[in-house]
This record gives sequence, C-alpha cells and structure tokens, in this order.
Amino acid sequence: MILEQLSKIRATAVRNLVKDKVYTVDYAIIKTDELNDAGKLLASDYEELMSYLAEKQTVEETTENVTEDTEVVEEVVEEVAEDNTEAVTEDNAEVVE
Repeated sequence: MILEQLSKIRATAVRNLVKDKVYTVDYAIIKTDELNDAGKLLASDYEELMSYLAEKQTVEETTENVTEDTEVVEEVVEEVAEDNTEAVTEDNAEVVE
C-alpha cells in the first residue's frame, strides 16, 4: 500500500514539474526512466506518466512546427510587400518622368 502511494506521489510530482515548466518534457522522460529503473514507480504509474509525457511532447513538437511555419509565411509576406512597394515606386517614377 505504501509503495503504491509513493509511486503515485512521484508520478504526480513529475507531471506537476512539467506542467509548471520546471522540467522540460525530455528531462521528465529521463527522470521517469530513472525512477522506474530504481524501482520507485509501479508499472501502471510508469506507463501512465510516459503516455502523458509522450502526448505533451507531441503537442510541443506540433507547436514548434506551427511557429516555424508561421515565421516562414511572415518572411514571405514581408518579401512580397517589399517587392510590391518597389514595383509601385518604380511605376510612379516612370509616370513622373
């Protein structure tokens, strides 16, 4: 009974440290493996925690990809805007002459 409670407490602690951004997901995975290897987590708590961490990691990777894509789109929009401004300026210069 005590081992089960300690295992739950450890798993909850790791989860909370990830939620509070004290641990990165990658570091939490390493710590979870260390706790498991030391016999400080029950198999059910280990599996539950690793599933949670895998889900968080997937969300983080997706967020990173979206951020990178957004940055690329913003760069392209800026380039197109600059090109259009240059083209309009050149057209206006020709009209004035």
